[in-house]
Amino acid sequence: MPINAHEIQGFITRHQADIVANLRDLVAVNTFIGSKAGQDATQRMLQAWMPPGSALEIDRQAHCGDLYRYAYPGPGLRPVALHGHLDTLCPDDPAFNAMTERDGRLTGPGIHDMKAGLITLVWSLKTLQHLGWLSRMSFVVIFNTDEESGSNFSKKHFLGLAERRTQLGVKFECAAMDNTLVTTRKGIARYVLTAHGQSAHFGNLKTPKISAIQEIGEKIRLIESFNRPDKQVVANVGKIGGGLAGNIVAEQACMEFELRFWERALMDQTLAMVRQKVLTPSVDGVRLELRETSLIPPWQPTAASRQAFELACAVGREMGMELVEEKRGGISDANWVAAAGIPALDGFGPIGQGDCTKEEFVVRDSLFQRVEFTVRFLARFFGVT
Repeated sequence: MPINAHEIQGFITRHQADIVANLRDLVAVNTFIGSKAGQDATQRMLQAWMPPGSALEIDRQAHCGDLYRYAYPGPGLRPVALHGHLDTLCPDDPAFNAMTERDGRLTGPGIHDMKAGLITLVWSLKTLQHLGWLSRMSFVVIFNTDEESGSNFSKKHFLGLAERRTQLGVKFECAAMDNTLVTTRKGIARYVLTAHGQSAHFGNLKTPKISAIQEIGEKIRLIESFNRPDKQVVANVGKIGGGLAGNIVAEQACMEFELRFWERALMDQTLAMVRQKVLTPSVDGVRLELRETSLIPPWQPTAASRQAFELACAVGREMGMELVEEKRGGISDANWVAAAGIPALDGFGPIGQGDCTKEEFVVRDSLFQRVEFTVRFLARFFGVT
């Protein structure tokens, strides 16, 4: 039976006000990194909106919000993982703490990254339930709370999807303004380098300086030298610190840096060189410590993920929506899904832009369009129509 577009659109149209109201409620609660109270409150809101019939598991956390995982087990079906994160990079700001609507745009903190995507996910499931299709599909739904800090605790849930024989992962990060769908993401390696020198009064110094700051200065140039003209490897030193005063040789200094990569082989090769060169002192007498704070492999398409992307494009064309493939430089939990050997797609949320600024927005009508698109894609993927 072909997809009844009118029935899908009719349900979504009748609930447009509810969809926008749910998004307004999410945006009103600050869920900045580590904001446990706000993240837990958001999880409870999402739980209240989720369709019935799931088995819920909660992974309790002390320093950030709890992770919620829902299972909608279809009869003998391998599940599709639907996922999104609650945490944002928007600190609490009384001047920018609510959603506003103007000229067809919904603006607010964290709305594009990625609260509108969470609403897309929830209302796609509610639409499937209304159509009577939810029970004929199988899903694992994960709402995590530490994606912006590297998914250090939640990555085990994504890697564990392989044990559930998950056949596809769908992430609801929001799309760019040209109607993108994400198929590829860079990998990332983050480090803290600490240099230990020898403190001394600079004015009375009779011996060579053993300066931690001088060593860090040399290492800044080293890390920046790993930037490649073809952008296959990019590097950045983002934070430095150390020393006590201008007349004291610095006993300790540190820097935080990261590198990003499109390919796993190039990542492994480059990081081996980085570790070797970074730990070789330039200043005699300095001791160096290197701590890896995050290592996330790049996500590269597979034959199965390409097939899912082509299906998504076909569904988009049926709706008059031409999807544009995007290779995104930022990381997401789709990296971990792909690392588990599961085909992945990302960017199912509505279109918009301006992440982490006071102009962050999504296009209102695209919120409803992406719900319809997700419903039609999942129906085609599971063959229920």
